[in-house]
Amino acid sequence: MLYLTSALILVPKIGGITFFVMVIAGQLAISALIEHFGLFGMPKQPVQIAKLAGIGLVIAGVLVMQFAGEKKAPKY
Repeated sequence: MLYLTSALILVPKIGGITFFVMVIAGQLAISALIEHFGLFGMPKQPVQIAKLAGIGLVIAGVLVMQFAGEKKAPKY
């Protein structure tokens, strides 16, 4: 329910690609936390720098797409 509400509110404001890439970035970050702390019966695996860098690059890519100065389509 929260996902659907968020999609309905945010997609017209930030765009579909940005929304879905941020959903994926959130899933990557949460899965890294679950593995790091061994939640839900998962074996503990320390978060590696490469994994953090990958998540950071995904978020940085979204920020570049969002603030690159590209003209947005007119809102009707």
